[in-house]
Order: sequence, then structure tokens, then C-alpha cells
Amino acid sequence: MDLRQELVWAGNELLRRGLTVYTAGNISVRTGDGGGFYIKPSSTPYPEIRPESLVVVDWEGRVVEGGTPSIEHNLHRLVYLARPDIKAIVHTHSQYATTLASIKLRQGIPATLGEVAHYIGGSIDLAAYGPAGSIELAHNAVDCLGKTRRGILLKNHGALAGGKNLSQALDLAELIERSAHSMILAHLLGGYDTNPETYRPEWTSHAH
Repeated sequence: MDLRQELVWAGNELLRRGLTVYTAGNISVRTGDGGGFYIKPSSTPYPEIRPESLVVVDWEGRVVEGGTPSIEHNLHRLVYLARPDIKAIVHTHSQYATTLASIKLRQGIPATLGEVAHYIGGSIDLAAYGPAGSIELAHNAVDCLGKTRRGILLKNHGALAGGKNLSQALDLAELIERSAHSMILAHLLGGYDTNPETYRPEWTSHAH
């Protein structure tokens, strides 16, 4: 598959994995020529997206091909600019990640939960709130990701995962959702136990 076909596949894979419904969330991948990125068109159900309907946005935020991009195109753009290692982004409004990002605890997911540290590169932190589609949201996400983290929660919004390709970004988005589910269950059963081990940076890996 070329990059356009892969992006269409990834959108339908989000639906298959239960990470989104209808038109919610958005996905993107850097273009092969390095001049910008492909992103899903705004308000289009994933099964209706075709390779030729994808939108190309450059690094200045200008549409250079296609129609209206997803409302979160600046979120994707600023993450790509800040993190050259990230080649594809999956932003979901998945049920458990969105729930955990919205509760009053204002807590992310510890690096000591399961394989979070190994795959995400540390804890899954909670970015400060910014309105949907805003530059504020984009800057908050970039600040929260830092230089090495590959997944975060977005306050009252959802989750964002960045990978070396679309397949990895999808897997990380699914990991965030499953980890958020585990954290919610832990809170319901008395709270997350932080006593067994303390996170150590050497647990992280960038090989996956």
C-alpha cells in the first residue's frame, strides 16, 4: 500500500478496534516528499474516505491538496514539527481514554502499569485543557509529549499517539485505551498501587 491507501486502511482499523465511531478522531501521516502530511478530511465517516479524498497540509498549515482538513490539523502539524521521529499520528476519542482524561482526579497513567513505559517511553501524562481545534490544544499536547513520549491524554478530550508508522501509532492508541480502562478499574477497586516498584528510565524502549 502507498501512504494514502495506508491512511484509509488505518481509519477503518480505528473503527474495527473500537477506538472511534462515525467521524470522531483523526489520523495523519507525513508525506513521502517531506513537504507536509496527509490527514483525513473534516466530518467524513471513515468508510467513505478514499485515497483521493485525503487532504495534504504543509508545515505552514496551508492546504495544498484536497478539501477541508480535520479540525485538529494544527495539532498534528505542531507535533510533527516538534518531533521529527514521529511519522504518523492517531488521535482518538476512545471511551476509556476520554473518560480518564475527563475525571476530577486529573491523573494520567503511570509508567509502572503493564508495558506503558516500554512502549510509550514513560508515563502517559495528561495534557492541559485546550478547546478542540485550537492552537492552545496543539501547544499543550506538544509540551506534554516532550522529546521522547509517544502517547498522551488530552484533558476532557481523548488521546494522542505518535509512531514511526501508522501501524505503530494504531497499536499505541490501543495500548493507551486498554491502559486507561485498567486505571479506571483500579480506581473503582480502591486505587492504583504505586508501592511495588518505582519507574526507572531504562525500562523504556524505542525499538517498537
